[in-house]
Amino acid sequence: MKKSKIILITLSALLLTSCNSKSTQNLEAESNSELQNNQTESYYDTSVTFSNDIDIIDDTDSISQANHETQTDAANIENIPKNYKVNSLVFPSGNDELTEYNADILNIEPFTVNITLPEKWQINLNKPDGMAFAYSLGFSTYYIYDENNICIGTAGYNVMPDLADGDMMPAAIYSQIDLGNDYRFDIREKYDIITSTENFEAAITDVYYSNVFNNGNGEMTNRGIVAYDLSKGVYAAFEFDAEALSQEECVKAAESISISNKITTTATVS
Repeated sequence: MKKSKIILITLSALLLTSCNSKSTQNLEAESNSELQNNQTESYYDTSVTFSNDIDIIDDTDSISQANHETQTDAANIENIPKNYKVNSLVFPSGNDELTEYNADILNIEPFTVNITLPEKWQINLNKPDGMAFAYSLGFSTYYIYDENNICIGTAGYNVMPDLADGDMMPAAIYSQIDLGNDYRFDIREKYDIITSTENFEAAITDVYYSNVFNNGNGEMTNRGIVAYDLSKGVYAAFEFDAEALSQEECVKAAESISISNKITTTATVS
């Protein structure tokens, strides 16, 4: 009789322990399920918040162009020769007087033109006294100074004219600076392509001065660099004193040019 009571008590204890264990497991399972549901709801809520705050780019061409610009900029930085530096010029510069005639040009989305030049050269928007060149370079003119603080070059930009695919000739693209009689970028006579891709092209040319524009000292030719970007519909032009850069140095400068949408505060313009 005593043994039966002991066995019955033991069985009851086991059953009670089992029930408690199952109850605990059920509670843990319910708790885990609720936690997972809460985490799922939190995840989707966060996703919705980000979707509302961030503009998602769904344009393969734009992404490809951005990647190309990033790769180009990185390549330019990696290949900087000793004693040279990358200069980043923002166009429009904000230094032009806005009129009804140039509003379409000055109100475009800003862009950056990068060019590698000697590190002791400086670029700014201050026009020197007695400026001897850059009569029709374009808009937002920058002035390039050598190590002796002598102005030896300029840079400017313009928008490309509306052209059909069949009319995409250099003389047509740069018609605003190519048509002068006494001063012009002589695109029709000299246009040596240095870099060319689907949307971008950089070339070297001559900048012609007549005897009249050269103060009666005879005709003169400076060095010119031009570069356009079809995706942005803009071009940049550089003019350098013929004695400031050799032909080889001019080619190297043209090779370093890139045009980008990125506008940063680290532009090396003094």
